[in-house]
Amino acid sequence: MPNKNNRDNGFNASASGRIEIFDALKGIAMLLVVADHCGMPLLTVFDYFEVPAFFVISGFFFRHKDGLLIEKLKRLIVPYIIYNVAYMAAWASVGGEITLEYAVNGLMWSANFPLWFFKALFWTFVLAFVVTKGGRNLSMRHVAAMTAVFVAAGAGLTLIGIPGKALFLGLAQAVAVLPLFFFGACMKITGLAERVKGWFSRRWTAMTAGVAALGICSLLWHGALGLNDANIGNPAVFYLYTPVVFFGFYLIAIGLWKRVADALAYVGRCSLFVFCVHAIFILYLRQIVDDEIVLFVVTAILSILTASIAGRVPWLRRLYLV
Repeated sequence: MPNKNNRDNGFNASASGRIEIFDALKGIAMLLVVADHCGMPLLTVFDYFEVPAFFVISGFFFRHKDGLLIEKLKRLIVPYIIYNVAYMAAWASVGGEITLEYAVNGLMWSANFPLWFFKALFWTFVLAFVVTKGGRNLSMRHVAAMTAVFVAAGAGLTLIGIPGKALFLGLAQAVAVLPLFFFGACMKITGLAERVKGWFSRRWTAMTAGVAALGICSLLWHGALGLNDANIGNPAVFYLYTPVVFFGFYLIAIGLWKRVADALAYVGRCSLFVFCVHAIFILYLRQIVDDEIVLFVVTAILSILTASIAGRVPWLRRLYLV
């Protein structure tokens, strides 16, 4: 007789190749990004999950296929350009000053320009594609060696500081985060993600372990064990904490109730479009909304609703926006 506490936690791939638990993780990460941009007071430890989660999950699904880099160019760089042009127009409409130099520098170099991580993620795919010879040689030994190289490179870039021009199209950030991409690949190769799901198949066990992992990381981050000077710029902290925080949220996602997981998975499936539009909504809503929580709720609802409508528009799908 099956144990009622054991269940399918959304790890089985659908016909489209999607895995619900990772879609739910992307949904959580996306909502945290929106909340962060709305100025909500979040635990600093969440910084190790919001954007890094997308690199880890991308690494998990990385595999060779014809036209991969062209597809990523369309799916990441085309929306990056279209969205930033739209954002600059919105910024100008509320009285912001836009110059040609600002626009060019922002699009080409800046790590603070909207959707900077789209550039970094594109270069991450390029680098991973090259060093694994198109994904055909994705063995554990190969991934471990390349991870060590890029951890060293990322640490070096962080410690010595990165000149502005070295940020060209997100290449430097891609070097720094590529180990997280390979961490996702390692989860796939070793079957670690599915093993963890099996170990914590009971809902409350998974939830408790996930909350405990996040709590421990939060205590360490805030200096309980002498790490009070640690920050996102510390390579050791970044590379050690991020996988732990990722697994903390992963365990929480395993323990989610089905309806909650389904709702978050829907947000995860449209996260690209939500990324593209939420800052524009924030820009306009800040003119009339002062409360950060209200700003977050309204922005999230409008972004997800817009993504849902846009998903029914053929030309947006052709532009890889949804």
